[in-house]
Amino acid sequence: HLAGGKTQTDARSDVYTAGALLYHLLTGQEPIPVVDRLKHRAGLFGGRALILPRALNAQITPGMEACLLRTMELEPAERYQSAKELLYSLETGYVPPPLRYPSGPNALPQQTKSRPVDPLATLGLADTPARTPPAPPTPRPTSGPGINRGAPTPPIERPVQSPLRRTGQPGMMPGQIPTTSGPQPQFPAEQKGATAPRLPAVRPQTGPAPRHPGFTSRLRFPDAPDGGQPTSRTGPQPEAPTPSKPDALLPFPGGRKSLPRAPAAPGPLITRRRLLIGLAGVAVAAAGTGGAVYFINRLRPPYTPLFTFKVDGVPVNCVAWSPNAPRLASGANNNLVRIWDAQHGKLDLTLTGHTDFVEGVAWAPNGQVLASASADKTIRLWNPFQGGDPELVLMGHTDTVYSVAWSPDSQFLASASADQTVRIWESTEGKLLRTFSGHTDAVYSVAWSPDGLLVASGSNDGTAKIWNPNQDGLPLHSLDNHSGLVRGVAWSPDSKRVATATHNKIVTVWNANVSFPPAYTLSGPTDALTSVSWSNNGALLAAGSSDQHVTIWAAQQDAPPKTLTGHTGMVSMVAWSADSALLASASSDKTVIVWRKQT
Repeated sequence: HLAGGKTQTDARSDVYTAGALLYHLLTGQEPIPVVDRLKHRAGLFGGRALILPRALNAQITPGMEACLLRTMELEPAERYQSAKELLYSLETGYVPPPLRYPSGPNALPQQTKSRPVDPLATLGLADTPARTPPAPPTPRPTSGPGINRGAPTPPIERPVQSPLRRTGQPGMMPGQIPTTSGPQPQFPAEQKGATAPRLPAVRPQTGPAPRHPGFTSRLRFPDAPDGGQPTSRTGPQPEAPTPSKPDALLPFPGGRKSLPRAPAAPGPLITRRRLLIGLAGVAVAAAGTGGAVYFINRLRPPYTPLFTFKVDGVPVNCVAWSPNAPRLASGANNNLVRIWDAQHGKLDLTLTGHTDFVEGVAWAPNGQVLASASADKTIRLWNPFQGGDPELVLMGHTDTVYSVAWSPDSQFLASASADQTVRIWESTEGKLLRTFSGHTDAVYSVAWSPDGLLVASGSNDGTAKIWNPNQDGLPLHSLDNHSGLVRGVAWSPDSKRVATATHNKIVTVWNANVSFPPAYTLSGPTDALTSVSWSNNGALLAAGSSDQHVTIWAAQQDAPPKTLTGHTGMVSMVAWSADSALLASASSDKTVIVWRKQT
C-alpha cells in the first residue's frame, strides 16, 4: 500500500512500468523519476521534467510518442487503464483522448503555477489554447477497446539537474559594471524607471495571433530612411559599354618599295545587309548561351552544405562561431561541448564537465574564452584551445540555463534561464552583478548589443525585453506584437534594431528605442521558429524552424526569402560566421551543417 494505506497499486502501475521500459529502449535514456516530475509539477526545488521521446530520438513517430506519454502520465486515471488498451494502441497506432475532469465540490484545488506546462513546449509545436489545470477525472471503463478518438498530446516539462558543487569562491571584480556612472542609453525621460507599458492588442502583420500557451529553449545594419523603415534598394545602373576601336593599320616600314599589286580574285562582296544578318546571328547565339547559364543558375540552390558534422547520435541544441578563426562550437544532449575545425571539416576538441544537456554556447569577442549554458543550472567558461576542466563555473540560477551572451569587451556575461530571470556576471571571477526579474515565464534567449549598452531577452511569456545592464530595475522596453512565444533574439550590428523569432512563424524587427510598433515583419517558414541570427555585415537575417528548414531574408529589401533544405529534424539554432560568408545550423537530427553561398 502507498500513501499510508490510502492508495494501492493496480494494473495502471504496470502500464507505467511498461511505458518506462519502452521509453528507455527507444531513447537510450532512463526517464526522469516520478518523484522529480511531481516536484516539478508542484514547483518545488529539484524538480525535473520528462523529456519528449522525439527530442532524444527523431526516428520515433508522433503516434508512438503520444502512446509513450500516455503510459507515463503522473495521474493513473489519465493512463491506459489496462494492458489490453495499451496493446490495442501499439497495434493500431491509435491513442485515446484524456478523460474529462468533473467540476463541483470534489474537484482538486488549482495548482499554484499561473501557466500550465504546454504539451509540445520543448519543440515549439504547441497549437492548443492554454487551460487551467482541471479537477480529478471520473472513472473510466477498463474493459474492451472502446476508446474515443482525438487525443491531444499529454503535458511535458523541461528537465533540470541538481546544481554542481563549485570549488573556489568568486572574488571581487577589478572592473565591475558601474551602477551610477558609465555610458547610459538615451531614452525618453518618461520611460525610465517606469513599469513596462501595457501594449494594445495589435495583430501581427502576417496573420492572426496563435491560440497556444507556449514552448520551451541568438546585427551591421545600414541606416534606413523614414525612421528606419525598410526600402527597396537598387544598385547603380551599369554604363553602356563603349565599343572598342579596331587596331590602327601599321604603316609599311619606310625605305621599302611596294611590290606591284596582283589582280584580286573574283569573289562575293560583304554587303551591309549581309553584315547585319551575320551580327544578328551572333547576338542570337550569345543570348541563347546567356539564357542557358541563367536557367542553370536558377536551378542551383542559393546555399550548399560545405561540411556536415555528426554529433554522437544525439540532438544538437546550439552552435556558435569563433570571432577570429573558422572554428565552430556546438552543444548537445550528450552533455558535451564540441569545437570543430570548419576549414578542414574535422573535430578539434571535446569539453567535458556538464552533467546535463548543453543548451547554449557563446564565444567571447576576444576569441579567448568559450561559455556554455546547461540544464544542470550552471554556466561554464572554458579555454577553447587547451581543453581540460572549465576555468570557471558560474552558479546562481535555479533552473535550466538556456542562453549566454558576451559584452563586446569580453568582460561581462548575460544569461537567460527557465527560472524567469536574466543575470549579469563578471567573467574574470564569476561574480554575479545583477538579476533582472521582469519576465513571467522561462527566458530562452539573450543577446548583448554590439555597442555594449543594452541587453535583449526573449521569453516564453510572449515578450522580448530590453535592459540596461548597468542598472537594476525594470526593463527599458517590453516588445510584444502578440505573435507568439519568443524563442530567439538578435541585435543589428549598429545596435539600432532587435530581431525576434516567435512561435507564430514570424521574425519581427523592432526599433530598439521604442516599444511599439515594430519596424517590419518577415514571414516564410511553415512551422514555429526556434532561433534568429543577424549577419555581421547587416545584410541578412537567418532563422531556424521546426519545419526542418533554414530561412534567409535580405534584411532591408522586399525580396522573397531563401530556404535551405538538408536537415531531417527541427533546426534548433542558426549562427553567421564573423565574415558573414558561412552559416551554421544545429538540429535535432544530430548534425551541424555549415552552409556556403553559391557564387
